[in-house]
Amino acid sequence: PWKSSRRRSISDAIRVRLTALDPATDPKLRLLIDLLEASPAQKVAVFATYGETIEYLDANLPQLVGGRERVVVVGGSTDPDERTRKITRFAPHSVVGAGHVPSDGEVDLLLSTDVLSEGQNLQQAQAVISYDMPWNPQRVVQRNGRVIRLLSPHDEVFLTTMLPEPGALEEMLKLETLVRAKIRAAGIYGMEVEVIDGVESELRSFAERLAGGDVSLLADEDDGLSGAFLGELLRAKLLRAQLEGELQRIQELPWGIGAAFRQTAVGRSRGASGVFFAARTRGFAGAEDGYRYWRYVESGTGEVVDSDLEMLRRIDPEGGSPCDLEGVDLEAAWAAASASIVEEHNRRSDPRAAQDAIGPAQRFALELLRDPTVILPDGADKAADALAVERSSSVRRELNGIAAEVKEERISRNDAARRIVDLVSVVGLQPVKLDDVPPEITEDDLGVVCWMVVLPALPC
Repeated sequence: PWKSSRRRSISDAIRVRLTALDPATDPKLRLLIDLLEASPAQKVAVFATYGETIEYLDANLPQLVGGRERVVVVGGSTDPDERTRKITRFAPHSVVGAGHVPSDGEVDLLLSTDVLSEGQNLQQAQAVISYDMPWNPQRVVQRNGRVIRLLSPHDEVFLTTMLPEPGALEEMLKLETLVRAKIRAAGIYGMEVEVIDGVESELRSFAERLAGGDVSLLADEDDGLSGAFLGELLRAKLLRAQLEGELQRIQELPWGIGAAFRQTAVGRSRGASGVFFAARTRGFAGAEDGYRYWRYVESGTGEVVDSDLEMLRRIDPEGGSPCDLEGVDLEAAWAAASASIVEEHNRRSDPRAAQDAIGPAQRFALELLRDPTVILPDGADKAADALAVERSSSVRRELNGIAAEVKEERISRNDAARRIVDLVSVVGLQPVKLDDVPPEITEDDLGVVCWMVVLPALPC
């Protein structure tokens, strides 16, 4: 069963029973057709996350649905020139200018992936339909932002998000299974992302509020993104950039390149201004490309931030504007960043120091996995090797939970060992061998890959 949640209802929820996967009996496709036929907007943009979904819609929607001809934009298979031509046919006044008439005719329906959900002016259109609810709900806000823009000729816009019926949501999302499966996917950033805590309740809460008609979710940007949603959003941006060929262009940029942007008074607050550095060590045997480190040095206080997700949040330029450095002391900021990097690297280069720094949660796990009286599962030795160095707070928190259950005698030490091995496997932690431990470095062994200056908003 499917229904629509929207700012201003076009019709009551349409309930149909899923009987087959045949497009002719697809209830979600049927609902989309009904929405398009009932929409009072002349121009409608329909967004979906995956190119396969858009291709499915294009193949199975009537040629003229609601009397509208259409164009189709799929990120990886539509080159930039073709993309521009198609959106010009859909919104010529927004893309080119008032009075422009496309040479190959104007259309009133756009089917697109999220390649057009950011930065594209489509305010000539009056309606947006999200055929799916993306993993990160903020994507719905970005889709709607294509028509909720300055200079819109419309006093009213129609925003629709298609959702499963209440009660079907749990079965369809399989939330915890999906979330845990995405932990490994976060490795594309080369970091351990805390994706379990809070994401299930946040996603369910968003779906329930949206289904209940809370339209504030669809029109206002939210500063309160959790680390889980932020990491997912960044992963999606990276994958989209890869599909569009941007990663190759970025990889061809010279080392040491940098930029600066100024936050805006109306933009999202990202914390104190400062300087971000992406750095690499020189190569070592077994690590020819060196080791990657990120740091953000706050202006004024000189405080060094080393949390990957927090740094990525602060350097997101959305809503900002390019600017000059305006007296920023890059050398002083780099001195603070490189000192922090050298300290961390050299601490990790000493296995004994690394084990001293692992904390009580990991020490509990190591003692348990090395206890001859415990019935150890397969993979216990590898898990112990993986936990022999300091791990992220999310891993330590899970281990603390297991330790608490053992102390309260809710689980046996044998059960705890199995839980620990499973945790290491799910998170994707790899054993650390003595041969893999890098030698100590100095600041001369570091190189700047790129940097970014974040300046505060100017006073109004």
